[in-house]
Amino acid sequence: DDLNSEAIDLKTSSLEKDTELTDNIVSDNKKQMLRRGLIAMFLYYFSYAGIEGTFGSWLASYVYITGNTIEDGAFAVSILWGSLTLGRLIASIVSKLHQVTPIRLIAVDILLGFISVIIMLIVASTKVLFMLYFSSALIGLSLASMYPMGVTLASERLSDDSQFTSRYISGASFGQLIWPPLVGLLISNNPIAMPVVGLVLLGVCSISFIGIVYFIPPLKEKS
Repeated sequence: DDLNSEAIDLKTSSLEKDTELTDNIVSDNKKQMLRRGLIAMFLYYFSYAGIEGTFGSWLASYVYITGNTIEDGAFAVSILWGSLTLGRLIASIVSKLHQVTPIRLIAVDILLGFISVIIMLIVASTKVLFMLYFSSALIGLSLASMYPMGVTLASERLSDDSQFTSRYISGASFGQLIWPPLVGLLISNNPIAMPVVGLVLLGVCSISFIGIVYFIPPLKEKS
């Protein structure tokens, strides 16, 4: 009986150690996933805010430098912010639909962003105001739901903790701080610097978004 009791105790102790080791591994994996997700979301907001700040600050100058009037540039900026506001209103309505998810909305936003910036590059030297206005509207629409949907995506895949959220959203402040002044230095010598930087930032935003979607499962599915 004593031998059986000792054997049971050994098995129990071994099982507890295995369980503890498994819990430690799972905990370490979750921590690594959170760190990677934090970096990805930081870059997402860093690039998103860089696009918004750059186009909001320099779109009027871009339109003027490419051969149009100051009034044309001011109107393009008005279209940008107007479409962004309208886009957020639309997003708040359509996001209530079951078929509409943060992933789908962000994917559409990024696609619209690429289309609008490419149009802006193509018509840079043609003085086709309609297309410049059209691309300005598309940029505003593409930026409209990226901020709120990013927060929702992170809460579904990473954490909804307020401290965690504030960490990755700080990327937006750095994006606003770095990119508009940098583009301001470049745009006087080369006007297409603004849309080129826009494409680069959209690329960074896309990579961050894809990394979150394909490599970090929803919280419900985590073990």
